[in-house]
Amino acid sequence: MIYWRGRGYLVGVIYVITGVPIVGLADSTLGDGDYSSTHLWPFGLACLVTSEILIQVWNRTTPPPPGSTAPHQRSIIHPIPRSPDSFMFIPVRFWILGLPVLAVGLAVSDFFRVRP
Repeated sequence: MIYWRGRGYLVGVIYVITGVPIVGLADSTLGDGDYSSTHLWPFGLACLVTSEILIQVWNRTTPPPPGSTAPHQRSIIHPIPRSPDSFMFIPVRFWILGLPVLAVGLAVSDFFRVRP
């Protein structure tokens, strides 16, 4: 079963490439190797970095919408171009918008989390 269509595999690949070093760095500098098992913000930071990289990749490789002359002239209404690419049956443009929301949710839940 294929879980991606087009360039949708980049969502998972970029998350792994950014998430492993971020979580590993947090584990090695802030804890004794298990910091990420009790804190969620490193995963949220990885989501933010992944989303930013995906925005850059999609804006540089997807053709501009009709009426626009260059990718840097995208309007606020269409900042992320539509494409048939998907990952886990979710279009990539929703991943780009959903990963920062997930990151904020992880940071907020980590802030209010009661630790023993």
